[in-house]
Amino acid sequence: MPFIIISAIVAILVAILAIQNSMMVDLTLFMWSFRLNLVLVVLLSVICGLLLGLAWGITVKTRGMCVSSMSRLRCWKMTNAFCVTRWSS
Repeated sequence: MPFIIISAIVAILVAILAIQNSMMVDLTLFMWSFRLNLVLVVLLSVICGLLLGLAWGITVKTRGMCVSSMSRLRCWKMTNAFCVTRWSS
């Protein structure tokens, strides 16, 4: 619940910032030059940041899940190997 409240506050602040700064700006990326509204620049930057953060979070979370599942599988194999060798002799 606190995450939703903080996200809403940040979204409102970004919207206020974007609306108050609605002038045209020049952007240069390598050899290309664009003239865009600052509202679009701010909103696109926020969206890109959110997508990168989401991708990073998913990567870290799935990597942790793989590591824990691999260790569980390894532990299970070791336990079964111990039981098989113990009961077969």
